[in-house]
Amino acid sequence: MDLTRFKFLVVDGSEQTTDLISYWLLSEDFQVFTAENGMNALAKMSYTKPDIAIINLNLPDMSGFDLCRKMKEQDEDILVLCISETDGRIYRIHAEQMGADDYIETSAEQYMFISKINSLLRVKRLSNQLRLRYAEIEEMNNIINKQLQLGILVQRALIPDINTHLQGCTLISRFYPAPPWVWAAIFTMCFRLRKAASALSWAT
Repeated sequence: MDLTRFKFLVVDGSEQTTDLISYWLLSEDFQVFTAENGMNALAKMSYTKPDIAIINLNLPDMSGFDLCRKMKEQDEDILVLCISETDGRIYRIHAEQMGADDYIETSAEQYMFISKINSLLRVKRLSNQLRLRYAEIEEMNNIINKQLQLGILVQRALIPDINTHLQGCTLISRFYPAPPWVWAAIFTMCFRLRKAASALSWAT
């Protein structure tokens, strides 16, 4: 995934800090949106769909901690980097308790700030890859379940129930579907054979 496609929402009541952080992000070719307070940030979040929010803990209308919690409730996939003028341990712990993914002081230099951003981007990219892989697995499971149901119907049609009397003996035949793992193994083998045949035809 192209890292330049990631979107940032910078939330800070200080125009000077907002401009500085925006400049650093824009210099890395990221998309940047800004908000001067918490309410404006929540409103912009709904239509900008940022990947990462950078929140100053000292906002004019609400606590940055509360904004972090509200953002995580609104979008559990968003990553949050909290910033503050102080490097207090209590601030850092409380930010993590509210769901923040990282913390940095506003006095940090550009290289340190970008290093934090790159770490968050690696987490975001891995999260996106895992979500895509999970969706692919879910789709494959749905296909296999449908094939299993079809296999059971075919098996039932080929082996009907029989209840016959022969010379005083009663012959009874009942349908017992094969265990799901048998059908799963069959379809997996067929899928691999088809994939191998496709690769062979492409090579020739």
